[in-house]
This record gives sequence, structure tokens and C-alpha cells, in this order.
Amino acid sequence: MRKNSDSNISEIGRRKFIRSSAMATAAFALSPFLPACKTRGKKPNIVYLFADQWRGSATGYGGDPNVKTPNLDRLAEESINFSNTVSVCPVCTPYRAGDDLSSLICEGGEKEDRSSLYMSVSPFNYGQGAYRSIRTKRYTYVRNLEGPWLMFDDRNDPWQMNNLIGKAGYEEIGRDLDAKLHAQLKKIGDDFRSPHSYIEEWGLEVDPDRGAVIYKDFDQEPQKPERHITG
Repeated sequence: MRKNSDSNISEIGRRKFIRSSAMATAAFALSPFLPACKTRGKKPNIVYLFADQWRGSATGYGGDPNVKTPNLDRLAEESINFSNTVSVCPVCTPYRAGDDLSSLICEGGEKEDRSSLYMSVSPFNYGQGAYRSIRTKRYTYVRNLEGPWLMFDDRNDPWQMNNLIGKAGYEEIGRDLDAKLHAQLKKIGDDFRSPHSYIEEWGLEVDPDRGAVIYKDFDQEPQKPERHITG
């Protein structure tokens, strides 16, 4: 909770978060997936789905007869649905720039510095290019396919009006942030390629006019992309 929040509300929010996290952990531990993973000597493969400004009830499996979400419905049948999980900032990029702050909530205090990776893979033609970005306690640093793109001092420039890329005195900070970004990308095996290469790699069929995956034809079977690795 923000520091200017009422102390009673902050304490209630903290207790609810810890309780819901414990319930989610218990649900997974008691599910058949964990014993199966241990038997096979593999780590569990957990995928979290975050929809952009999309109400949880606005899904087929959520009971809305006007919404067609066949892929999400299929996944919901095979998954655990955390219907009481809440985002503190449910809008686009901030929603995705999440971090595990459970230690701060349970133990208090702050880490000296930590970094969060967020990105726009953007393989489809929505008018925004692909980028990869890292956010530290003080700075936001962004690269696009052409190289360093944006850098902001979020402490002194919270509205991000002053791009520091190419400005004297910030070269070393930029190199440090760039190294941190590449380290994070290496961890997840992201080689940051052109958007079209991802479409080719997964064999996706896109709408020629919108450049997006075809989704308006409800009678059409959902695409089942398969990865094609070449030379």
C-alpha cells in the first residue's frame, strides 16, 4: 500500500494478500501436478496469464454469454483460477511490470535496489514497435530494435519528460542499465528479434488488414501454433 494510505486499510490489505498467497500455494501443493513433477524429477512449469484491462467476469468460463474466449475457456478447465487475486495497478504496462514483493510485505523494509523486466514483444501491427525495458528503484531504461531508446531518472523526473539517452553525464548509468537489461533477457532466453520473425517461428496466421491474429471469426477453430526452428 502507498505510504499515504490509512494505516488500518494498509494492515487489512497486507493480511488479505498473505492469506490469499498462502491459499494459492496450498492449492498448488495439494494438486496432482506437484507429485507428478517430483516423480519425473522436473520442476513445475507454471504460466500466469495477465489480460490487459479485462474484467475477470468477461469470459466464457466466467459465465458471460456475450464473450467468446475459447482458448481461455480451455485453459481454465485445465488450470487453477485465482478469482480473488487483485492487481494494485490494473492498466497495461504497470500491470505486467510485476515483482515478487512478498519478502517486503512479510519482513518489512526495502531492498537496496531491484530491477523489473517488462517488454512489448509486439509481433503484430498495432503501430507500436517492439521494445525491452528494465525498471530499477530509480531509473527506467528502454531499448528498441535500433538500440538504446529511452532512459529516465524516475526520482527527479517522475513524469518521464526528460529522455537522458545521448545526454552528457549519463553514459555510465546507461551502460550499467543496459548490462542489467541484457542479463535479465539472458535469463529468459530472449534474443530480442524482429517482430515478424516470431510470426514465422510459430507459424501464426494473421489478418492481412490488421496484422493481428484472426479472432473475429468465432466459427473458426483457434490456432494451435507450432514452433518452427530453422538453421
